[in-house]
Amino acid sequence: MDKRLLQKQYQQQFNELLAVSHVDSSASLSMRLGLHQQRLSDALSKPTTTRQAQKIPIKESTIRHQGRDSLITEYPYVLVQDNDEQDRMVTQHYLLRTLFSSDFCSPIRSQLQKGIVVLDVGCGPGTWTMEMSTAFPKSTFIGIDQSTFFPKDIKPRNCHFRTCYPLVQEQLPLPFPDNSIDYIYQRDMNWGLMAKTWQPLIQEYLRILKPGGWIEFMEPEFETQNSPKSNCDLNDKLMTGLCLRQQDPYVVHRLPTVLSINGFKQIETILQPCRLGWEVTQDANLSSTIGSVAVTEKQEKASNYSEFSRAMSSQYMLLLKSLRPWLSIVMNLSHEKYDDYIADFPAEWSQARTYINWHCIIAQKSHYI
Repeated sequence: MDKRLLQKQYQQQFNELLAVSHVDSSASLSMRLGLHQQRLSDALSKPTTTRQAQKIPIKESTIRHQGRDSLITEYPYVLVQDNDEQDRMVTQHYLLRTLFSSDFCSPIRSQLQKGIVVLDVGCGPGTWTMEMSTAFPKSTFIGIDQSTFFPKDIKPRNCHFRTCYPLVQEQLPLPFPDNSIDYIYQRDMNWGLMAKTWQPLIQEYLRILKPGGWIEFMEPEFETQNSPKSNCDLNDKLMTGLCLRQQDPYVVHRLPTVLSINGFKQIETILQPCRLGWEVTQDANLSSTIGSVAVTEKQEKASNYSEFSRAMSSQYMLLLKSLRPWLSIVMNLSHEKYDDYIADFPAEWSQARTYINWHCIIAQKSHYI
């Protein structure tokens, strides 16, 4: 199709989307989010170890096993796509909000309050999209994803969801007109993107962003740090398996450079280490050096941090369980042996003081492009 006709079609669809008004009650929205939170609370309250762990050595020949390479590379998606995984993504949203003290890091609060157009790429269950659209009712929020786990009826009137296959099929461009979006948000998408997709995708983001618009990536490092031996072995197999699939598990470190090469300005990386179930030891002489009120405040803060780090540990265990169908193939383990292998991880993380890094990378499109 001629580029001008395609742009005209995108513009018409975009205008129709912005014109649609969805009526929703705050009670209905709260009910939906409450259902997610209840399922998540139930999942996080379950013990992470259900039986005595039996450490299973990972065979070095795993990824060269006859026929196994094709299973590793042809598996449609490394994470399970079911309701449990969507619930995990919901709880991850709230944990990341706590970790970064906000739902976003880009300097756009005043614009959001006045009213702009926001695109959430890979919106999943739509939690970020709905919460942001509730917090900023004058702005329009559009969430796109390959799956349809996002809400179809119960959502704020300024919140819209669309199924979008191009990212999966690597058939760009995105279905939005040039210079139509003020702010693009993308979180935890590297589990699904091929290495060769990143460059054309960022070029598409540059195309659809308005001059002066902002883009924000929230992505984790895939390798845990200060990892116990068994977790190090799992890290190695995870990274090797992703590379075999032609994915780039290290892209989070390269994104600032890629953004700069593509003409983005004001590039900033905010790094947040996330402890998995352990806390910094309190000073033994704390009570003798500061007042009792300050001690109480510090103890309450430490208690909150402790609860948060335990929740992050549980969250990461849920991630490993979501990876199980694919990662167990990479590790050449049955599902049962895989469960045995990771069962003691939380205790080992606490002892080794293991953590994982999350990166928030923000950048601005030049006003003169």
